[in-house]
Amino acid sequence: MYKRTFKEVRKVILETLKDGKPHSLGDLERKTGTNWQSVRNHIGDLLLFNAIKKEKYEKHNQNKRPYIEITITKEGLELLKKL
Repeated sequence: MYKRTFKEVRKVILETLKDGKPHSLGDLERKTGTNWQSVRNHIGDLLLFNAIKKEKYEKHNQNKRPYIEITITKEGLELLKKL
């Protein structure tokens, strides 16, 4: 087993997001096979490139806890084509 490069992890994150649906950080962690801290760090970097949009909410409808939703942007779709 080898360690994936930043480029590979970001590509997997963007491929997961390309369905157009909002995803939580936990959802991205499970679907990409990457730990939560790495996902959070990559999300921060992708935000700098305007590849994704991050929205914070005060309360989730089901559990009343704060949560974050991540969605891909047009710039993110273009970046995915280049990766």
